[in-house]
Amino acid sequence: MMPEFSKYVIDLLFEKIPIGLAIFDKNLRLVRFNPTWAGFIKQYTYTKSETLQPGVSFFDVAPGTEDYFSEVFDRVLAGEIVREPALYTNTQGIESYWDVLLTPLEEDGKIIGFLDAATDVTDQVRVKEYLEDQIFERTQSLVTLLQISRIFGSILSKDELLTAVIIELKKLVEYDGCALLKLDEDVLEIQATTGCLTQIYQLGDCYSVENKLDQTLFQSTKALKISDVEDNSPCAKAYRSCNYPANSCIRAWMGLALKVQDRIIGELVLVHHSPGFFDDVEENYIQIFSGLASIALENARLYHLEQERRQESERRQRVAEGLRDILKALNSNKDLEDLLHFIVEQAHIMMEADLSIRYHETEDQPLSTVVSVSFPQHLFEVFSAFTVSNPQSELQTRLSRGEFVIEPNYEAEIVEYKKSSFDKENPRVYEIMSMIADNYACGLVTPLLVRGKLFGSLRFFYQAHREFDEETTRLAMMIAEQAALAIENSTLRKEVQLAAVSNERNRLARELHDSVTQTLFSTSLIAEVLPRLYEVNKPEAERRLTEMRQLARGALAEMRTLLMELRPNAIIEAKPKELLQHLMDAFTGRSGISINYTEKIDPHYSLSGDQKLVIYRIAQEALNNVAKHASPSEVKILFHVDPAQINLMIEDNGIGFSPDDIQSNHFGIGFMQERAEGIGATIKVISQPGEGTLIHLRIR
Repeated sequence: MMPEFSKYVIDLLFEKIPIGLAIFDKNLRLVRFNPTWAGFIKQYTYTKSETLQPGVSFFDVAPGTEDYFSEVFDRVLAGEIVREPALYTNTQGIESYWDVLLTPLEEDGKIIGFLDAATDVTDQVRVKEYLEDQIFERTQSLVTLLQISRIFGSILSKDELLTAVIIELKKLVEYDGCALLKLDEDVLEIQATTGCLTQIYQLGDCYSVENKLDQTLFQSTKALKISDVEDNSPCAKAYRSCNYPANSCIRAWMGLALKVQDRIIGELVLVHHSPGFFDDVEENYIQIFSGLASIALENARLYHLEQERRQESERRQRVAEGLRDILKALNSNKDLEDLLHFIVEQAHIMMEADLSIRYHETEDQPLSTVVSVSFPQHLFEVFSAFTVSNPQSELQTRLSRGEFVIEPNYEAEIVEYKKSSFDKENPRVYEIMSMIADNYACGLVTPLLVRGKLFGSLRFFYQAHREFDEETTRLAMMIAEQAALAIENSTLRKEVQLAAVSNERNRLARELHDSVTQTLFSTSLIAEVLPRLYEVNKPEAERRLTEMRQLARGALAEMRTLLMELRPNAIIEAKPKELLQHLMDAFTGRSGISINYTEKIDPHYSLSGDQKLVIYRIAQEALNNVAKHASPSEVKILFHVDPAQINLMIEDNGIGFSPDDIQSNHFGIGFMQERAEGIGATIKVISQPGEGTLIHLRIR
């Protein structure tokens, strides 16, 4: 028997404790409950207070909760102490959460019911869920910002980045329209738009920042929000004062300043058709996005500048290489047309234009045309057929003064030409101009001046309109000067060739006079006296006859030598022995000195054309020196040819000379050395006064 005091205390605790307590029998009928438990029933069910009496079933008190409690009741009635934290229930649509402790009650070893101790944790669970939702949303936002950061970091193209900024912003904030504007000094330029703002703003539109709305935005450290552009707030009035085009989609407005290190580079504008739509937008995430977008746009700008610098550096390198290659070509043996073709192709690379050169080499020649490979074929054919120019035209006059002429707009030029100066006598001029306008937008014409006279023009054609700055025109004039130099070099080369032909003719005339003519004159004198001499002194006549025969043979050899000089290919085509035979016959005929000739030639070895020419010229020069300076009585020539090496030795027993007293360019020594070095051969000249001279040519 429990003491009365203890029973009183227990009853007091049962009634006052802030935990819902209820006792049920094994049939789930209510035996006893405290006020807290009754309050829970009243709060979370539609059960009336008068229904809550001992003997009523639990599921009558909390109808519809069988799915939540049947299983736990079975467990407690089986003798298990059941603890269920945050147990969810839904009673007739009313949701709640409970920390439940069910304790079985025993009597005589049998379970007769259980004690239900319930704590209402609905508010705690909902607060926890709210916090978890907030954490999830913030985590998702941070993940989104991280993904946006990665996307921005992977894009360096300005156009692609502008599109990405607008698209990615919508992952954080819904909007009906968005615009991105770039700040350049005091002007905002529309760079990208989407949604309803594409109907209002055009790309490239510019707006002054000298207005209260933009100034307020740029001075703010947060996003500037206008709940309703039609209300009377200061910002709404500032918005309306900007006189932006009206549109039904613009009721809520939000602006974000784009800053890089406190330097404003632009702004983002968002609009929505619902007033107050942006009022609850999370400020922190928007600011983070604004920072990411600003940095990405600045990086793209710097990358673009770097690309432009790199492209400009590469362009300058191409120009330098092109000019170098043109100079190299000018010093080559290319003919004029090939050289001009080379120049226009190099200029096409340097100037990124199509080119034509119209020129003549002499003032009385018709104009010739050279174009770049990219030049339209049908236009080239018309150019080529038009071989005259009007020296009285303004273009020709300016070119003659050494000026370049910019043609900024071919279509406009055609219109003006047709109005004022259409040449009815020569309609082909208008036809050509029309064809140029059909293919190109603008161009640049530079003069080809040779010794101060106009010999043609170099034209640069561009398919898109462009500005012609000083650097462009200077480079164009430089290329034109190279083309003019090519024409001048060609003219000079032809003049030199004509002079060389004239000099060669004079040389051959002198050779004929000095050798063949004198030999033939001596032969004719001997022939005249020979009949009378034969009657008087027969032995002397026979000697003179032998001399006349020798003179005739020498004259014939001299003529053959001169013929070989007229046909240089004859030297290259000659057999090894033939190279020297004509020279030796001519020498003997001219000097009366016989030559002791020895040869050893491998029949399977062929001399190259350069080797034959060097051997011939050195032997010719050496024999000429012997005839003029040595006064020998005997000359020897040794000529050996085999695959290992070629040896040519020319030796005389004449007066000789001291090499120390003779300059290298005397007696043709310099000439012979240059010839030998030209094919990688060596030549030695050995001589002493009174001991003759030996010349040794060795070709390996």
